[in-house]
Amino acid sequence: MPFTAQQTVRSMECDATDHLSIKALARYFQDVAEGHASSLDNGYDALIHTGRAWVICRMYLQIKQMPKLNDSVMLNTWPRKNTGLFAVRDYELCDDQGALMVSGTAYWAVINFQTRRVERFRDDMMGRYTLESRQATDMDSLDKLRHPEFQDSDLVARIIAEPSFIDHTHHVNNAEYLRIISDYLPFDSFNVQNLCIQIDYIQETAQGDTLSVFRKQVEKTTWFQISNSQGVSVVAKVWGI
Repeated sequence: MPFTAQQTVRSMECDATDHLSIKALARYFQDVAEGHASSLDNGYDALIHTGRAWVICRMYLQIKQMPKLNDSVMLNTWPRKNTGLFAVRDYELCDDQGALMVSGTAYWAVINFQTRRVERFRDDMMGRYTLESRQATDMDSLDKLRHPEFQDSDLVARIIAEPSFIDHTHHVNNAEYLRIISDYLPFDSFNVQNLCIQIDYIQETAQGDTLSVFRKQVEKTTWFQISNSQGVSVVAKVWGI
């Protein structure tokens, strides 16, 4: 059975057209995943006592339409499979009539909170979940993105990772990267619809670091690379459905 949660879209989560923002959408999916894990005593509070934490490594979003201010929506999530290093989790955001608005797939991993390295899943963790065969998106698996080469001329912004970017795992939250990407789309990012976003989270960014945002257009696909002082942090592609 999928884990479900109801949510009412609030003004702080909306863009200038009173539609849910891409950043808020990512937070919705993150929160419902945490709710599911916590219900099985496998969420942040339980893991941090063992020196571990969940992180997102890859994500894919299919956005048909964004809900509006004060809309009531239903969030569904379920684990679909695990690879030993990645737990594959699917998501749906539906309106109050059950019509699908957004679907997603994410690859989650567990890191050692001290070494910041990925650990293999232990049986006592993954044995708590019932895997579902149903697939929310058209992506059975999320392969590492093969992106074009970025040049200095592709630089569109340099952004300091402010304290507000940082979450309880002490790095820039995954939703902040999506906010940055949405800010630098080469078209109006308000009331986003009929859009796909695939993103690889490669390296953590700490508070105070500088994020260099590169953008390249290849036919109908917009590519992004976000780098920090250690190297490439994020690679993403955006295209129309």
